[in-house]
Amino acid sequence: MSISQCLRSGTVALAGTLVALAFPGSASAAPRIPGADLVEVVRVDAGELCSFPVAIAVKDGTRLHDSGRGVMVSTGPLVAVVTNLATEESVTLNISGPTRRDGGLVGPALILQPASANLGDPFVQVNFGRVTFTEQNTIATQTGRVRDICAELS
Repeated sequence: MSISQCLRSGTVALAGTLVALAFPGSASAAPRIPGADLVEVVRVDAGELCSFPVAIAVKDGTRLHDSGRGVMVSTGPLVAVVTNLATEESVTLNISGPTRRDGGLVGPALILQPASANLGDPFVQVNFGRVTFTEQNTIATQTGRVRDICAELS
């Protein structure tokens, strides 16, 4: 599924290889991680995720493990660089696992909610804890530490 399809469908959670971001851009924005490949760079217009245009570059060296009991665990290096394209300021986010998906997410996760999904205010955040989702793919519950990336870059 492309990022534009994911953005239209609602909240997007990026933990391990759960979502591949797709959009052309500058691969140099992502840091060098041994054993990790650039997944892709996404550029998003102002108002879609933050009040300013952003680019998200992801380096993914994770492995996905299936427990065979409905639980997926992502382990390994995963880094996202989110850049405010208006100011060129960026934050580097270490969202390496382990992250467990068992109907929700437990562990570090980058979560995006686009304006075009019409599900509420748009955002980019990182959650270090547990997140569960509604049937509409919005956040139902959230525990742990949350970083508001749009606020950090504004």
